[in-house]
Amino acid sequence: KWAETYHQQRLADGLSSQSDTHAEALDAQRIAHEKAMALLVEAKEAEMTKREAELAEMESSYASRIEVMSSRNEEMETAHSNAKDLHEKEKRELESSHAEAIRSYEATLTEAHKEKLASVEAAAAAKLEGMQRMH
Repeated sequence: KWAETYHQQRLADGLSSQSDTHAEALDAQRIAHEKAMALLVEAKEAEMTKREAELAEMESSYASRIEVMSSRNEEMETAHSNAKDLHEKEKRELESSHAEAIRSYEATLTEAHKEKLASVEAAAAAKLEGMQRMH
């Protein structure tokens, strides 16, 4: 009976030892899994941080481009407005100059017309006087 008890005790100790070894292996496996998960989470967080930095850089770049384009657009609008104002001023000056040239031409024509009329009138008067002398 003693041998049987001893054998059962040894078997129980062996099983207990196996159970302890199994538990230690499970603990080691759990710890390794936790470490791997922590590394994975860390890697994902680093990747997200990198992507966020890239996105922030892109947003900054786009904002800068938009600002430059907006500035150029304002410059072009100002230049266009200035050119339009200059064109309108030149147009008014040309119209005024044209109107003055027409008035001057009309005055010259009127003066020439008056001189011609006076010449015709003088000739007619002279002819009339000559005819009156003949009679």
